[in-house]
Amino acid sequence: MKNYKSLLYTAALILAAACQDKETVPVTNLTDLEEIIVSIAQTKAMTQDGVNMLWENGDQIGLFVANSSTAEERKRRAVYQASLSKPSAQATFTKIDDLPAGKGNGQYYAAYPAAAIVRWGSQNAMDTQPAARRCYATLPVEQTAVKGGWDKMAGLLAASSPDSHFSFNHVSAYVKFTVADASSDFVRLSIQSTAGEPMAAIETGILYEDNNTLSVAAYNTPTDHVTLSTSNGQAFANGVYYIAFIPGTFAEGFVFTFENEQGYTVTKYVKGSQTVTPGQVASIGTIGNLPFGNKVEADINPLINFEVPLFVSTRVSLMGDDISTYAGYHPEALAGTAYYPAGNVTDVSKQYWYKLLYGKMTDAGLDVNNSRSGSTVVRREESEYAGTDFCARFKEYGLGDPDVILLHGGAYDCQYRMNMYPGEEYEGMTPATLPSNEQFEAVYAAAEAANTWTKLCALEDRYFIQAYVKLLNMIHFKHPEARVVLIIGDSFSKRAQQALLKIADHYGKLYGYMYVNFFGLADNIPKVNGARPNDAGFTYIADMIYEEVGGYID
Repeated sequence: MKNYKSLLYTAALILAAACQDKETVPVTNLTDLEEIIVSIAQTKAMTQDGVNMLWENGDQIGLFVANSSTAEERKRRAVYQASLSKPSAQATFTKIDDLPAGKGNGQYYAAYPAAAIVRWGSQNAMDTQPAARRCYATLPVEQTAVKGGWDKMAGLLAASSPDSHFSFNHVSAYVKFTVADASSDFVRLSIQSTAGEPMAAIETGILYEDNNTLSVAAYNTPTDHVTLSTSNGQAFANGVYYIAFIPGTFAEGFVFTFENEQGYTVTKYVKGSQTVTPGQVASIGTIGNLPFGNKVEADINPLINFEVPLFVSTRVSLMGDDISTYAGYHPEALAGTAYYPAGNVTDVSKQYWYKLLYGKMTDAGLDVNNSRSGSTVVRREESEYAGTDFCARFKEYGLGDPDVILLHGGAYDCQYRMNMYPGEEYEGMTPATLPSNEQFEAVYAAAEAANTWTKLCALEDRYFIQAYVKLLNMIHFKHPEARVVLIIGDSFSKRAQQALLKIADHYGKLYGYMYVNFFGLADNIPKVNGARPNDAGFTYIADMIYEEVGGYID
C-alpha cells in the first residue's frame, strides 16, 4: 500500500435521539426552576470507537429567560451548571444566577454551551415563531483541536422540554479524522465549502421544531470555512479529532486544506453535492503522508453522503471509455464527455466501479476516473478525435496516485479501428489470424526498451496492439507499484480478445498484472444500449471482477 493507508474507515453515522430514563424532579414553580436533569442523546458515532459525548463537571447550559421582550433582554439566559465527580451521560444541573428560567409556548428551551448563546429570537411581523423557539449561538470558525473530541464552543447542542428533564440533540455536524505515526506533520486543517455555503457563523440560528427536531442555519456573519488548529502550534499528536460545522446542503462539495509548520499546504477536493444533518459525523479515516512542499492537489471523488473516506487503504483509478464514465466523476477537462447517467443507471452507485470499490472492496476509494465516452485505445487520425485516445489522456490528465488501476477499453477500437498491427489496412473487417509471436515480441521489446517518458510517449500508437502495450508501459513507468487489472469486454472482437489475452499473459509474468475476461458473456450482461451495461449488467461485472481478482486488488 502507499502512504494513503487508513487504519479506519467509518461510514456516515446519523444522530439517533435517545434519552436515558430517570425520574423527573417535581417542580412547583416552573418559572423559578432551580434544578434540572439533563441527558444527552447517545450517538453511535461517539461511542463506536470508545469516545463518548459525556457531560463534565462545570459544563454550563443556558435556558430561555421569561419575558425577553427587548433586544438587551434577549441576550440574557438562565445559566445552569453541572456538578459531577466524573463524566456522565446524565447529570443534574443547578442554576448559578438569579435569572428565571422562562417558558415559551409551553416548553423550556435550552442550548449548550451557555457561553456560545448570543440571544434568543425576536417576535415581529416576519417571525411567526415564539421568541423562545429560536436561539442564536456562535459556531466558531477558528476551533482548537481536542484529542478524542472537539472544541467545546463548536459542539453546539439544543433541547426543549415541558418539565425539568432535557434530552439534548446535536446542532453541529462533524468531520472526524485520525492522526497516526504514518501521518505527515500538520498543524492546521481548513474545510471550505466549494460553492460558498456557510460552515460557521457568529449567530447560528437554531429553530426548535414542534416534533423535537432542530433546524439550523447561519444568520449573522457567516463564513464559508472552518479551521482546526493545535493549541501549541505544533503538529497534531496521534489520536482522533473532530471539527464542527453548520449542517446543510453543499452543492459542490468541500475543499480540505492541510498546512504544516512551514506554511506549505496540501489540498484535497470532495466533489459533488453533499447533504449533512445535525449530529452527522463524517469520518475521513486516517490521514496519510501528505506531500508538503510539492504543490500537490488531488481530487477525492466522490465523497457521496460522507460514505467514502478521504484517505483510504486502497486508492483506485480507471482508464476507460464510456462504459466507465459517470457525469461529475472525471477530471475537470473531461467534464461533459460521460455517457452515464443513462437508462436505469441513474445514480453513480449503480456504476460497476462504484459497486466494486464501495460495495465489494474492504477500504477503497476512487482516485481518478480518466474515462471518456467514445474514446479508443488507438490514436485516431481524425482531427475531432485528437487527444481523446487512452495514451494521450493518460499523458495529459494522469491517474493520480493509485494503488490499483482498472484498464477497461477496446470496445470502440473493434468498431472504429480494426487495424491490429502495422501493415494491416482493414476497414470494417479483420484478418482471421493474429500477428505472429515474433511480431508481438517485437512490440514488447520496443516498449520495454523505452526507458524515458519522452521515449515512451513517442512509441507507435496507431494500431491496437502497439497502443495497448504502449499504454501499459506508460502506466508502469508512472506507477510501478500499482496493481493493474485488464478488463476484456464482452463486446470485443474475437481477435482483439485473443490479442489482449496474449498481452495480459506477457505483462502478468513481467509485472504481475491480472485480467478479467468477459468475452462471450454478453448474454449475462443486460445493456442500456449497445455495449453499455445497465444496473444489473454492472452488478454482474462488479461481482465477477471481485470474484476473480479481489484478492489481488483488495
